[in-house]
Amino acid sequence: MLAGVSEFRGVVRVAGAQRPVLSALTTLLLCVAGGSAVGGSFGVLVEEFEQAGGQTLTLSYTSWRLTQGGTYPGKIYFQAPQFGYPLVVTGVLVVLAGLWLVLRRDRLAAAVGAVAAGMLVGTVWAVGMVVAADLAAVDRTAGFTATWTSGIGFWLVSGAGVAALGACVLALLTAFPRTRVVPSPYPREDA
Repeated sequence: MLAGVSEFRGVVRVAGAQRPVLSALTTLLLCVAGGSAVGGSFGVLVEEFEQAGGQTLTLSYTSWRLTQGGTYPGKIYFQAPQFGYPLVVTGVLVVLAGLWLVLRRDRLAAAVGAVAAGMLVGTVWAVGMVVAADLAAVDRTAGFTATWTSGIGFWLVSGAGVAALGACVLALLTAFPRTRVVPSPYPREDA
């Protein structure tokens, strides 16, 4: 039998050829997702602006730290969630998986790419839930205003999640190529 061809009871299965264009597109999406996740972790996720009377307070969150500004006299002792670590780790993993996929173009590389992309999607989902909760916390009462806005880091991380989701789907298509079923040219051997 030829490589990639199997016969069972008179039916021949021919494995679909590895599609280099699909592997290259998957690698491109994995690298874009990884780069956007790492880069977005250093950008501002959300920024809060509060005004009470004549005092203002601004808080800028990245995935690594919180920065305070404004005329509020006291220091805010609040730690920003450390999303930078999982974003960078999963971002590097998807880039490495993408490079492995383009170099090897085998099932294992595609499966690792799909798993790494899924991990990045989960990390981006967690970041998005926290940012969404912050953006929903808008308050305006007499003498007090609080508003939240999203920053470039949020949009880069969100884009990384979308690219990783697309890469995950394409990696699965690469890992499990379609097979064709054709009648066997050999007679059945039923005895």
